[in-house]
Amino acid sequence: MAPTLLTERLTLRMWHEGDADPALAAYGDAEVARWLAPAMGQVPDEAAMRLLLRQWAAEDARLLTPAGRWAIELRADGRVIGGATLLPLLPDDEYEVGWQLSPQQWGQGYGTEAGLALVRWAFAQGLEQVIALVRPTNARAAAMVRRMGMEWVGETEKYHDLRPQEYRLRPGDLTGPHLAEAAAPVIDNAAAARFELWVDGHLAELPYRQHGQRLVLIHTGVPDELGGRGLGGRLVAAAVDRAARDGLTIVPLCPFARDWLAHHPDMASRVVIDWDAR
Repeated sequence: MAPTLLTERLTLRMWHEGDADPALAAYGDAEVARWLAPAMGQVPDEAAMRLLLRQWAAEDARLLTPAGRWAIELRADGRVIGGATLLPLLPDDEYEVGWQLSPQQWGQGYGTEAGLALVRWAFAQGLEQVIALVRPTNARAAAMVRRMGMEWVGETEKYHDLRPQEYRLRPGDLTGPHLAEAAAPVIDNAAAARFELWVDGHLAELPYRQHGQRLVLIHTGVPDELGGRGLGGRLVAAAVDRAARDGLTIVPLCPFARDWLAHHPDMASRVVIDWDAR
């Protein structure tokens, strides 16, 4: 199952059937559908979109980590604005990163932000490179993958019965101020019961326990190598997003989390907090 990834502005999470209406704003738009690879027709209506989401859910259940499909949601208001994918490419052992946003959201950097979150997730799981396939006349997509730091490889005929331009990205390419640690996603690792953030091979984490509708924050751990970068606050903010989305009460047993919430009333006001718990 694909994990939830959180960036500065976005939440990348599993699709739900209830997302059919906002998903249609992307996949039902002719300007989005014309660039999809593999080719996919414009989704005609909400019923067809709901059926497609069910199909994706069934396929995703068979995918191996780090592959998956994600809905892209704005953290500020919870609106779904499109989707992102990291899928295996046959016949090679390659993985392709992709994104599809409703046209109303173009030009705001959301595609780059989502794409970087996915490739960092992929590299943390051991992939040595990811690729992007861009149709030759899709200048917007070509510019976006270059902003991600991807390198043009050339034209290829190996995939999707098309002749797209192939770009690749490797871990060592994630350098420069525009690709700093702020682009690294916070991962809600449900299997390990922790929010985690990997930067330069180091792990910052916030373990939690969920008891019914209570999300208990246990301890914020940031190694010395990553100190002073605000990563602890990003972990706590991710917990607030999770609690707000799922209607959970936060129990801040962690002293850092308690202090951070007390000093960020704008975030604390989004959820119910049990300040008396010890």
